[in-house]
Amino acid sequence: MPPASVARLLNCALHRGAIALLTWATALLAAAAVIADSREEISFELQNDLIWVQVATPSQPETLTFLVDTGASVSVLDRELCRKLGLSGRSRVAVEGVGGVTEGLWPIKFTGSMAGIKLRPKYLGLDLTALSAASGRKVDGIIGIDFLSAYVIRIDYKNRKLSLMDRKEFCPNPASERVELKRRNGMFLVPVEINGGAREWLRLDTGCSSSMHWVSGKILTGPNQTSHTIAGIRDTTLKATEVRAKIGQRMAKLEAIIHEKPLFAGEAGLLGNGYLSEFIVTLDARNAHLYLENHS
Repeated sequence: MPPASVARLLNCALHRGAIALLTWATALLAAAAVIADSREEISFELQNDLIWVQVATPSQPETLTFLVDTGASVSVLDRELCRKLGLSGRSRVAVEGVGGVTEGLWPIKFTGSMAGIKLRPKYLGLDLTALSAASGRKVDGIIGIDFLSAYVIRIDYKNRKLSLMDRKEFCPNPASERVELKRRNGMFLVPVEINGGAREWLRLDTGCSSSMHWVSGKILTGPNQTSHTIAGIRDTTLKATEVRAKIGQRMAKLEAIIHEKPLFAGEAGLLGNGYLSEFIVTLDARNAHLYLENHS
């Protein structure tokens, strides 16, 4: 074969390779665009170490204020709001909460959306008066884990962004640390070693403004002990003390509010925003993984 023919074949091969490479790169960019588009990003307010979002409903022109709460097994509507909107539930049910057992209405059918994302249609009706007083702001409702677990959720506390991602397309940041969670009654529990002790399981709770609530079985004493009056938690004054906590491979000194008796059966307490807000937090509910990533 003449050298010119070889050159033409080589040029054709290179041309085809360039086209294939360009096609592959275009497909990769398109796939990245799809993944980017699959992430719904919602702005929130971080006030009193709680996550507040606005919820729209066709029932009234004004938006409503909801808390984002991974520690709530179901989404909740305030009973005062239910009366205002003429909503009612079929059954009265007993509800176990941090403050003990109270009465709720189920199911409350409500149409709402958060930044254009349709929320679940069924809610638990509860009196949220005490929660509003403790939070320093009117709470119209709570977005619970029943809605959030349909997504991989990413909470960027620093930039006040809540991202809802498609579970099939989620790829964790290699710089984040993965913590294996345990499921119990639909809730997610974080393994924590406190003061060098054995592993204990605390509820992942973005509806908790404190760093930690810990069921120690005894009231601790020491120079760093303080007192807290916390509304809604059995209406009592609780003690708090500094503890050393190991979560994943991370060690931290946290203020833990101490309880002698479990808040929920089989759980050792709550891990809340006081600690979580130090990170970008991602919850992959499907695989029961928590990712902690340092803020840039």
